[in-house]
Amino acid sequence: MRQLYETYHDRGLEILAFPVNQFGGQAPLSDEGERAWAIRKFGIDGLIVLDHVAALDKPTPQWSGPEVISPVYRLLKDALPGELPWNYTKFLVGRDGVPLRRYSPGDPLDQGMEEDIKHALEGKPLRKRRSEK
Repeated sequence: MRQLYETYHDRGLEILAFPVNQFGGQAPLSDEGERAWAIRKFGIDGLIVLDHVAALDKPTPQWSGPEVISPVYRLLKDALPGELPWNYTKFLVGRDGVPLRRYSPGDPLDQGMEEDIKHALEGKPLRKRRSEK
């Protein structure tokens, strides 16, 4: 993620992180603690880390269930349906705030994220994936 940030930040790329403690209790720190941890982990001084969010619509062993679902998550889920499988799911959102694509928790570079970022920054439509119709 650091490489993407350093390469494309001057062209408008921002990276936002949303701590979610609903996946195995992996974000147990305070909002400020999670912010500091994420900046260290990703090595991005300009990383924007927001307060903890509720991301799941169903209970997990570490979380009894939704009280208030984050409006950001609701926007992403409405545009790109499906449950989040785990932390570190990534979303690409256009300059206009419209969610464009979702990436699994694995390496986003292996999933074509850099090409998608280039297209989004240039205002071009994303190329269809093989799995897309």
